[in-house]
Amino acid sequence: MIEPELLEILACPWCVTRSAQKGKLEPQGPPEKPSGLKCKTCGRFYKIDEQGIPNLLLEDAIEA
Repeated sequence: MIEPELLEILACPWCVTRSAQKGKLEPQGPPEKPSGLKCKTCGRFYKIDEQGIPNLLLEDAIEA
């Protein structure tokens, strides 16, 4: 589970560097163990590993 406080500060690296929008991320999958984070702005998907750590590297993101 990703804490709501963490979701407030996380942002899509694509949107932050290429637009004026923050790129709000929302969890995908079951609330107790989401599989990743999806950007509400550009649609990119960032996987969450087994330890619950999101991979926010642009080269590993899945484009929608």
